[in-house]
Amino acid sequence: MIELLQSPDKNRVIADGNDTEILLQARQDPDYFVRVKVFINDAAEPFLEQGWSKDENGFCEFNLKHLYHSYFMNDTECTYTTGFHSKEGLFKKVQVVAEEYQIGALVPVASLELPLFYILKNHRPVQFNDELELQFLGLPQENISVDRNTGFIFPLYLRTNELLTVSVRNELNEEIYTEALENFPLQLTQYEINFQDINIAGLEFIYVRFSTSAGAIQKKLVFTDKSLYPPKTIFYLNNYGFYLSACLFGRKEDISTLSPKSYMQKDGTRVTYDVEDTKELELYSGYGYKSVTALIHAIATSTDVRMQLENSWERVESTTKKVIHQVDNQYVYGDALRFDRVNIPSFTNRNTYAMVPEIIDIVATGDENESIEISKAAFLTAYTAIQPATVLQIREVPVNGKISFVDGAGIKELSDLVANNPDILPYSIPLSDFVKFIYEPDQRKDGLPLDEIDFKMGTEVILSNTATINYNVNDIPDTDLPPEIVVNTIKYIALDNSNNGTGQIDATVNVAEGHTATILWEVLGGAPITFNDSSLEDPTLSLSNAQADTTYQVKITATDNVNGLSSSKTVNVNTSSFQVKVEKINYPEQSQSEQVDFKFTGGQPGGQITFKFTVLMYMIVFGGARYVLYKYGLPDEAIKYTGSEDITIDLDGNGEYLLPCQIVNGAFSEVSVEVEIIDAVDPQIIDPNQFKVTEKFSGA
Repeated sequence: MIELLQSPDKNRVIADGNDTEILLQARQDPDYFVRVKVFINDAAEPFLEQGWSKDENGFCEFNLKHLYHSYFMNDTECTYTTGFHSKEGLFKKVQVVAEEYQIGALVPVASLELPLFYILKNHRPVQFNDELELQFLGLPQENISVDRNTGFIFPLYLRTNELLTVSVRNELNEEIYTEALENFPLQLTQYEINFQDINIAGLEFIYVRFSTSAGAIQKKLVFTDKSLYPPKTIFYLNNYGFYLSACLFGRKEDISTLSPKSYMQKDGTRVTYDVEDTKELELYSGYGYKSVTALIHAIATSTDVRMQLENSWERVESTTKKVIHQVDNQYVYGDALRFDRVNIPSFTNRNTYAMVPEIIDIVATGDENESIEISKAAFLTAYTAIQPATVLQIREVPVNGKISFVDGAGIKELSDLVANNPDILPYSIPLSDFVKFIYEPDQRKDGLPLDEIDFKMGTEVILSNTATINYNVNDIPDTDLPPEIVVNTIKYIALDNSNNGTGQIDATVNVAEGHTATILWEVLGGAPITFNDSSLEDPTLSLSNAQADTTYQVKITATDNVNGLSSSKTVNVNTSSFQVKVEKINYPEQSQSEQVDFKFTGGQPGGQITFKFTVLMYMIVFGGARYVLYKYGLPDEAIKYTGSEDITIDLDGNGEYLLPCQIVNGAFSEVSVEVEIIDAVDPQIIDPNQFKVTEKFSGA
């Protein structure tokens, strides 16, 4: 069992550098562990596979921060080619699959696919809102100074792949260039504009506007033509993995030095062994307004800055003395790139999480011996979350009654389904077809509450907290009701070699308080059956010269001695020639035995049985690991350490099955192996005299 408590919601986009906590709940049993596989872009093999530790309550928590950090592809061209350019290397689809294993097992006992989500590259934590239809990624300044002889790069995030239009406008808001991008397959793109491709003659600035049907964003590009110093272009890697350009118009100081390195000899002379040729650059922005601080900070905090030195784009380190200083509302700017990085903030992707919805308890009230209904509307009222619910999950069935539900296909008896297959719990009901829930309390039972049923609501992926349906059943006089008979209507009895057999039928008769009942068992259809006492609730019946694999019938009638009302039920008595037993064969009669074969016989050909396999080890000694090796229909040998487990097998065409068992690498003074048949599928029955065997192995 694995339940999702917290995860990014379906199709949400998270920033890889932010905290992204996944919270699961698994079994509290320490013999089980959780293993998680992370798949990227629908790959067949997982990108990441690891075990997640859990606490004593079964909770597993893991932070996916920087999940794909080192694997995003950053491409650097340091050019301007007008148009849209895909950045698929910075955007990935993620599928997380959680699996629960028993220690030592190769096949998971439970599996859960978390909602599919996407990640985009970012290095430093940042406040990111993936629900904005269109936004710039890491382009903080509003008015951007540019060199009209170069170009500019815009990093863009699109929430949808609908039509995206870029429009370049002059000072009079007249469009001078436009371009559209339609059906873009990814949500990250980069728009490059080369000023040589558009007519900007005589313009002092332009507006570059990006728009979709949901809205628009724009930046103002200011052409700086009058500068004391020639413009310098820098390409820097921003927080989202885009290489952006910046033009600085200030003074550049270039200091080259030679630093000899030498050592002193014993005779006092110095020997030069190397001369270090170094170059130091100090580049001033040349700006005089507030928006420069954001640009300087973006460059100073970049992990990759490229500057053109001697006709080559070289990687350099950049810092700045001071970004901004405020004195009495007057701003003084330090515009030289020398900056000591400040503390890194912490942001989370919590706004993208599929949060656990909340529900409240439901109280349903009715009278004894009457059904109680809960409508779909009552469940939806108990569901208090904003996101719509699509599933109702029932965690258990009542003890003192039966439940069923009505959907588009009719009535489904949930209690009967669980009785036939308990593994279907918890049982999920789609709310799209759900109509109502029906509870039928057992006759003559009342209580406040009489039954409590746990349930959850939510989606196929994430469910709510556990709430309870409290069935309050009022007591009413039941003196006018007939007796209630509780009995299993099918009884199997094994025949011996003389076609005789005996068995006991267990029945319970309930009457009104203070009343008594007369009981009568009858044989129907001339069946060869007799009772030791036909007036008992649980008589012993005997079959004489009966036919094998045949169905006979008996009937119980109970009459209330006060109100005279009666009720009856018919029981099918089935004779069976399949009596399953287990025995030890092919084993040496000595205390040092290291092998024994257990054999099941007497069953129905192809029939199914379940046995409990138990291993106990005593007095551990040094010298290796002693364990039991056994086979039960698997292609490989299975290893069993101390403990027990229930194993279900199919018998062969003769109604038999051979279970080899041996001890390997003895390291214990004694090992006890026990095989006990605990269940046999009808029409088989378990031999009451030969259903369990034990073998002890003395140690090495």
